[in-house]
Amino acid sequence: MARFENMVVQELKDETLVCDLTNNHVFCLNQTAGEIWKLCNGETSVDEIERILSRKFGSKVGQEMILLTLDELSRQYLLAEKFSSDKISRREMIRKAGLVSMMALPLVSSLVIPNSSQAASSGLSGFGGPCTFDSDCQTNLGCSAGGTCLRINGQFCTTNGECKFNFCTDSVCCDTSCGGLCFKCNAPGSVGTCTPVPNGQDPDNECPSGVGLAGVCNGAGACR
Repeated sequence: MARFENMVVQELKDETLVCDLTNNHVFCLNQTAGEIWKLCNGETSVDEIERILSRKFGSKVGQEMILLTLDELSRQYLLAEKFSSDKISRREMIRKAGLVSMMALPLVSSLVIPNSSQAASSGLSGFGGPCTFDSDCQTNLGCSAGGTCLRINGQFCTTNGECKFNFCTDSVCCDTSCGGLCFKCNAPGSVGTCTPVPNGQDPDNECPSGVGLAGVCNGAGACR
């Protein structure tokens, strides 16, 4: 179910703008992501979404594409409840969606809405503004090596370019690329720092299961 509470939605030609007043973010959904989000009415199944979009776009829309989009919408809190698919890992969804779909991959990008105190901060640069030191930037921003105010570790992000250290992982600015198996950068208590997934867990379905394989992480950055 798409989340509409405290939201302002504006339809453009090939995009949907969603202003989330609760989390102070503006999201831009490209045509693929926007159409799938609008079909999230709590009643339409993934199979039905696949048929509707395939007819609308005149080309095959695979379920991997839809699951990938629902996963991304959930990560951005644009769904009323958390969505997760135990059928296929996010990495596998991206691989298969890129192989089987003739459509553009779903894209959900966002910008932070500055609050009134940030907007009124005299002499401090906002996101993307010029700087020499961290103290030149507004709250939750730091001065990058290129002299631009970008988000510090632990802040919400969608691309590497939004972060001071150029690492956006698990939707937060991170201290490293944190791309290894069984590592996360948004673990509770360690948001912004790349840490191993706790023993016995596998939130991204990275570990295979089967003979001799537990299908979970071992707490040390590997599968058990």
